[in-house]
Amino acid sequence: MVFLLLAMLLGCNQSPMPSKSQSGNGQLSMSEPKEVKVEQLNEAGLAIILVRENGDYKEGVVDANGSEVLQLSSRLLVQDLSGSLALVVTGNKFLFVPLDSGYISQQDLDDVNGFQYALPFQCGLAMVSANDSRFYLNADFQNAFGETYQFAESFHHDRALVRADGFYRIINTKGETVAELNYAQVNAQTPWCWQVTNKEDGEFISGFVGLNGELLTEMIYEGPVYYHEDV
Repeated sequence: MVFLLLAMLLGCNQSPMPSKSQSGNGQLSMSEPKEVKVEQLNEAGLAIILVRENGDYKEGVVDANGSEVLQLSSRLLVQDLSGSLALVVTGNKFLFVPLDSGYISQQDLDDVNGFQYALPFQCGLAMVSANDSRFYLNADFQNAFGETYQFAESFHHDRALVRADGFYRIINTKGETVAELNYAQVNAQTPWCWQVTNKEDGEFISGFVGLNGELLTEMIYEGPVYYHEDV
C-alpha cells in the first residue's frame, strides 16, 4: 500500500467574476455567478475551499495567502483537515494527504493507492479499511497494532470497540484489551457507552456498558433505547 507524502505552494488561479459577454448571435448572456466559500483557517494556517461555477463544484485546500496547496478538483472531497493533514476522498479511495511539503495536484492523488474507507485521526489513531478488513494507523501510517478486525470504530476517550473472530471487545490506544464483551450484539451509542444485547426466552433485551465494559444499567430494555451521560 502506497501512502502519500507529497506537497510546493502554487498561487490560486483567480479569475474575475463572470460578466455579460457578447454571444455569436448578438444576444447578451449571463454566466452563473461564481460562489466561493473558504472555511476558517486551522492551527496550521490551512483552510478548505469550495467553489461552484456554471454547474461545476470543486474542493481543495488553500493557505493563509489564498494559494492552493491541494488543487481544486471536481473529483475531490475533503473529509477532514487537521493541522497539515487532510483526509480526502477521490474516486473510490480514501487518502491521508500531508500538506506541509508543497503543492499537490489531482494527478498526484490519482497516482497512489488508497483505502476502501477511512476516518480521521482520533486519540492519535485512524481507523481504516483495506481488503475488507479494518485496522488502525499510527502517526507513521503503519498498522498500529499489527492486527485486523471484522469491525472497528474510531477511538474516543482512549477507547474503541472492535470485533474479531466473532467476539466484541474494548481496546485502549495501545491495542490492549480492556474488556471482553460477551454479548450477542454490541452497538455504539455515545462517546461514553455502548448498547449491548442478548436473547433470553426468545426476547431481545438490552443494557449499556461503559468505557471499561462495566454495566451501567441492568439488562432490562426491550427496544431501541438511547443513552445520554446524564439520563
